Amino acid sequence: MISLANLPPLVALAGALIGGVIDARTGLIPDRLTYSTIGILGVLSIALKNVPSLAQGMLSVGGSLLLLHLLTRGKGMGLGDVKLATCIGGGLGMSSGFVALALACILGGAVAAYRLYVKKDARTARMSFGPFLASGTFLVLTFGLVMVSPQ
Repeated sequence: MISLANLPPLVALAGALIGGVIDARTGLIPDRLTYSTIGILGVLSIALKNVPSLAQGMLSVGGSLLLLHLLTRGKGMGLGDVKLATCIGGGLGMSSGFVALALACILGGAVAAYRLYVKKDARTARMSFGPFLASGTFLVLTFGLVMVSPQ
């Protein structure tokens, strides 16, 4: 049974999956999608009285990709990926959001290594990160992967 408390992760998953598919096909994640997902998450967090958790997840997960975007001057990560990660952090929370992000990096790195060494793709070949963010989010929600901090 789906309760109101279960909706934020499901909204984040829906946004990530739609964004991942669009990113794989077009190389872009529409602002309309990410902003509406963030808005829905905001309304849900107010209804659930969970605004600090939402803000913490959004700032930490989205902020880490924003830092990467700024450090690489936009060549390592697009702003669409940053906004999608912000949605994921808001829906999953900081801990699970970082697990989803780590899984996305592992999956993306494996595919990049395959493309580079097996297929001999050029080093300048572009690769969308949105599908990997969607995959990491899906894995976290499917298998309940949560990073637990030591007590």
